[in-house]
Amino acid sequence: MAAQTAATTFTNAIDASTKQVEDVQAALLNTVKQSTLTSIDIYEKSVSTLLDLQKKFIVTTDIPAIDDLIAAQTKLVGDVNAAGLSVARSVFA
Repeated sequence: MAAQTAATTFTNAIDASTKQVEDVQAALLNTVKQSTLTSIDIYEKSVSTLLDLQKKFIVTTDIPAIDDLIAAQTKLVGDVNAAGLSVARSVFA
């Protein structure tokens, strides 16, 4: 009887420890997800700022071919970036 009580106590202690480890892992995973989403937001803002700067160059060149090239490049980068960020957010959301 004492051996069975000791085994039950030991099993309960293992179960409690396992639950604590799972809780810590879940909290850590949640923190990592939130940090990653914050990093994605910062990256998105940085790219947006850079693209806005490039768009301002369009006004300063007064050369239609260069203006069109810059406009096409900023649109392409913006579209590819938006698609990538959408996928990244869906993975971490």
